[in-house]
Amino acid sequence: MKMFALALCASLGVTTAASAQTATNIVEQYSAAQGVFLPAGLDIVQQRVYIRDLLTALQGDWVPASLVAEGTADLDVKFLTGVCERGKALQFAAPAPYQFTLTRPGRDSPLTETYDFVSGQVFQKRVDDADFIRFMKIDETQPKLAASMLQGANRFGPVAMFQPSPDIFVVQPMLGGIAQIYARCP
Repeated sequence: MKMFALALCASLGVTTAASAQTATNIVEQYSAAQGVFLPAGLDIVQQRVYIRDLLTALQGDWVPASLVAEGTADLDVKFLTGVCERGKALQFAAPAPYQFTLTRPGRDSPLTETYDFVSGQVFQKRVDDADFIRFMKIDETQPKLAASMLQGANRFGPVAMFQPSPDIFVVQPMLGGIAQIYARCP
């Protein structure tokens, strides 16, 4: 979460805690932060409408860009396009008004992560144990290895979801872990 906060500050033009503020500067910074973190404002009804519409708009194919590029200079649009064209992109679906799934293609079987809306930008992530074991090709005759993989796999827990731009969305685990930045297939 610290890295996400630092990235947000950098994108908003905040360089240090001791930066000089002007009235216009702080209003612009607040407006930019509100657009990312509170796009529907504080009204609960508006938040639910926003989430429902957002999940509908995000349906389609996405690439976990943060796994294929360490920085903006490393993000290769041709590579992203190739991932999409080869059918290796993740499928974002909204099977219910306040739920989304990310399905990762697999050679033998796909892996689906399910995210259920909690409130604001928070979702509860869950992944089926059997599906995870099958996707990771863990030998069921090695229960200690399976238990170890299941324990450290970040398969469940609360996450925050943000959409800083139309073709990018971010999933940030709230109990530790690295934010995943997804790019829409070109």
